[in-house]
Amino acid sequence: MQHGDAYNAFGIDVSDFQGCIDWVQVASAKKSFAYIRASSGSNLHDSTFATNWQEARNAGLTIGAYHNAEPGGGSTDAGIISDAQHQAAFFLDVVDHSGGIQGYDLPPALALSTSNALNPQQLLLWVEHWLADVDAAVRNPAQIAMLYSDSNFILTALQNTTRLSHRPLWIAYYNANGAPPTVGGWNRWTAWQYSNQGRVAGINGLVDLDEWYTHVAR
Repeated sequence: MQHGDAYNAFGIDVSDFQGCIDWVQVASAKKSFAYIRASSGSNLHDSTFATNWQEARNAGLTIGAYHNAEPGGGSTDAGIISDAQHQAAFFLDVVDHSGGIQGYDLPPALALSTSNALNPQQLLLWVEHWLADVDAAVRNPAQIAMLYSDSNFILTALQNTTRLSHRPLWIAYYNANGAPPTVGGWNRWTAWQYSNQGRVAGINGLVDLDEWYTHVAR
């Protein structure tokens, strides 16, 4: 995949793990966008989501929401699909209480880092149904939901499937000396989480650092 570029946009992704954030300081540190966790699994509503959403937008950042996937549903296709749809509906409900999915600047994202013992075919079924339900809510072909994952997970848990490669990819890859590898039919990333050890003014402790391939100003 492509290397980073100093002309790209730079930002962060956050959850309640970062605690209280001073978004004015974040913006002053030349971070122009943020992905903010809205939900996780079937019932975890990130307690800082609404505050982060409002304050990041007020500080002038371009924003997007993400859901932390906890795939489940048992061993049947029907159960897996039902679980994916439930988690998609939960994410959308959380987002709707903070202005609605249509009010976000960046595509909604699914953060996928565990299979929870689903095999690759079952996991792909779960992922495709979550993404499809969120796409239907967004109703914007130019802003279909994004997949976040790392190259090893795509290679192993998803068996390097190419069935998702029409979607934007947000890849986690922390080798500062090289570009992320080509995986899953993607030869280009849309977003690159290049560090999980970042330090940014306005945030106590560590934070993920991200790069966006194209200009994301409103």
